[in-house]
Amino acid sequence: SEGWESGEALILSVARQIVEGGATAVFTIAPQHPLLRARTEALLSRLREIGAELGAMPGVVFFDASTLLGSEQFADAVHPNALGREAYSRAVGGVIAGASRSGEGR
Repeated sequence: SEGWESGEALILSVARQIVEGGATAVFTIAPQHPLLRARTEALLSRLREIGAELGAMPGVVFFDASTLLGSEQFADAVHPNALGREAYSRAVGGVIAGASRSGEGR
């Protein structure tokens, strides 16, 4: 109800709290069904900008999975099916493992 700026400030605040607590903050844009991506491109674009800001913070990992899955990996317009969940889990796990190896993660 307070607009984008309020949500953005909250996300950045949560990221700082997680890192200050000694953990790695992992933020992701969830996979989007291909038919919905075109309808939400303006929103996704802004989320990617916020993600870039988050990803530049020490101790924060950002992963844009919005284009990760194809339509055959969704059970409906929103929810990944078993194949989609597995692909998403493996991709996020790879991003987290990469951050740990690089020293970016904790």
